[in-house]
Amino acid sequence: MKKKNLFLLLIVLAVINSCSKNDDDDSGNNNPPATAKLGDVGNEWKAKFNNQEITARIVDNNNGILSLAITTGKDTDTIKAQLTGNSISEFVHSYGDIEKPFTLVEFDAKVGDIYTFEMGGLWFERQVTERETYHINCLGQNLETIGVYEEIPYGINVQLFGITIRSIVWYFHPTYGLVCVEIYTEQGEYFEIEFISIKL
Repeated sequence: MKKKNLFLLLIVLAVINSCSKNDDDDSGNNNPPATAKLGDVGNEWKAKFNNQEITARIVDNNNGILSLAITTGKDTDTIKAQLTGNSISEFVHSYGDIEKPFTLVEFDAKVGDIYTFEMGGLWFERQVTERETYHINCLGQNLETIGVYEEIPYGINVQLFGITIRSIVWYFHPTYGLVCVEIYTEQGEYFEIEFISIKL
């Protein structure tokens, strides 16, 4: 798999309605307008990671196949993801082949559910590890999230601004999509991506 493509997947997923996750009880309210939808064209997210600014914007929605323009510095790339009523999938692992989606989450998932994908003799696996309620700072709400754990197979070195990623935990919500991402590095370090604006 191309390192750049998996890097772009991480950035896309980390900015589709993402923000910091913690257990605070702040009851503020920052809901999107009632007419806003996760897959609407024009939705834009900005984040910072390791002092680098990242912007993602939905530029097309063709029956749930989303095209997202990702800008880091002066570089812009576009990748696709799929949003249905019950799931989010990506096409990075299939090199953009929309006939071969790799499931990120199903919103009716149960703890222990596993999603797999085979590519070039390598097996990729994502496992639902929890359904827990967390306070999501940028939304000002307590939300039940679905935690999905993914380990990057050895032999594939995914780097984000010079940091080698070994495992990821994605946290999803049916209304808001991805609400948090936790990254664990090959050296055992832990990171979250800091989100600075969400425009729906």
